[in-house]
Amino acid sequence: EFARRLEALREVGLEVEVLEEEELGRQGMRLLLAVGQGSDSPSKVVVMQWRGGGEEKPFALVGKGVVFDTGGISMKPAAGMEDMTMDMGGAAVVAGVMRTLALRKARANVVGLVGLVENMPSGSATRPGDVVRSMKGDTVEIINTDAEGRLVLADLLWYAQERFQPAGIVNLATLTGAIIVALGHENAGVFSNDDALADALVAAAKAEGEGAWRMPMGDAYDAMLKSRVADMKNVGGRDGGSITAAQFLKRFVRDGTPWCHLDIAGVASVKQDTTLAPKGATGWGVMALNRLIAEAGLSETLNGVGPYTVFAPTDEAFKALPAKTLDGLTRDKAQLKAVLLYHVLPGRVTAADIPDGKAKSSEGAELSIARTAGLVTVENALVTQADVPASN
Repeated sequence: EFARRLEALREVGLEVEVLEEEELGRQGMRLLLAVGQGSDSPSKVVVMQWRGGGEEKPFALVGKGVVFDTGGISMKPAAGMEDMTMDMGGAAVVAGVMRTLALRKARANVVGLVGLVENMPSGSATRPGDVVRSMKGDTVEIINTDAEGRLVLADLLWYAQERFQPAGIVNLATLTGAIIVALGHENAGVFSNDDALADALVAAAKAEGEGAWRMPMGDAYDAMLKSRVADMKNVGGRDGGSITAAQFLKRFVRDGTPWCHLDIAGVASVKQDTTLAPKGATGWGVMALNRLIAEAGLSETLNGVGPYTVFAPTDEAFKALPAKTLDGLTRDKAQLKAVLLYHVLPGRVTAADIPDGKAKSSEGAELSIARTAGLVTVENALVTQADVPASN
């Protein structure tokens, strides 16, 4: 049913592809298939593409879609199990963002991938102690079959990188109860290998009123996944449970690929009204990710626009303008005040798109133009309206 509803998104302009179990087997997604093998309902992966940008690599959104989670052989307690219909919250957010991008005709290339499975106990279910080889090729000792979401995401993350070579990845999952212990129901946990992407995401969430909090990662947590019989275990014990889950996922992200993992277990569905949403499913993350992609779109318009004509304002005018991100551009008599910080996702603006080092103003003053960590800063400058596309 979930896959069928996602196929209906073709009506708004998305390209939608459904991968069935036979194809998942050919791709080597054994971890994902191991989660669903105890269920009579077939596992599926749905790939949604929005091609609204140019030739740049897409940004990838990856979602956990466990449509019902009993815990498998490591069965959950009966009390509260009825709530496990919400364990597809990550996939729902990805679908919501993709639909939003299509409806607003976003100037961006984005691919959304969701793994749809049901985690059930049966004679064919995965057993604690089983060792399964991932699509990447690493082996995983499955200690707890109720730590299944990370298995689904691991194969999806690798598939996304193999097929699409994305400029960056954000994955979402109702992954751990540990994140609820840490952050309650006010904030999602943000884990990342890239400060620029994490900062941009947290800022976007704050702007939309969706709570998000950066969490730590590190080698000591990663070491907790060591297995005696495989490359890793799927759990690292109770201590730091949300962090070790993130460390597990990080092992399936290639070096150099900006990545954020959002653990939305505490915010995807709430039992009472909050400032964000009434009780029930919240859709947390749709607005934040839509904003993140929209703001990255400003940097996309800069590609290929140069050369730039830059004029220096007076010292007083410069000192009066605080540095801002993105929305700091304001029109003033056909000019754009550029104090300014263009905050962009890594890979969106290349070195070739921005002048090197120093440029001369119309008054002969030197202007400092710097590129660091995904931030393009133009100091002491006014950019004329002609230098930036009118739509921005």
